[in-house]
Amino acid sequence: MSSLLYAYVGSPVGNGADTTADVVISYTLPPNTLELDGQSVRITLTGEAQAIADARVVSVALNGVPEVSMTLAPNATIWRLQTELVRNGNTDLQPTKLGFDNAPTTHLQKSSPRAFSGDWTQPVVITITCQDTMNPVADALDVSNCLIELLD
Repeated sequence: MSSLLYAYVGSPVGNGADTTADVVISYTLPPNTLELDGQSVRITLTGEAQAIADARVVSVALNGVPEVSMTLAPNATIWRLQTELVRNGNTDLQPTKLGFDNAPTTHLQKSSPRAFSGDWTQPVVITITCQDTMNPVADALDVSNCLIELLD
């Protein structure tokens, strides 16, 4: 069962005309949202990208620390990234990632449990960043939809 915590569906938001990671969406997870080990937050992102050969990266960070990222294949124009951030102790997390773009490239990853820079009993800031790492092309990578769900 899931509960919707946040939804963004609207005009695409993307990176600026620079090569830095730009925050395009931010959401603060209330304290104690994940009360029990095994509970998780699922983040689903979809978007578009310009058909350029640049390395473009979309990332999910918790409290400013990147936890999951996906690099789009050159010339990919649509993409989807889904991640689950699973509570594995009061200050631990186990992320998973499933992403794809129309190159077609599939990105699948299940990481080992690890500490994260926070405490589930405190607010946790989730940020989504987009970055064009090679050339300062504005909106080289856009986020069109963002869903953040609590999974029981």
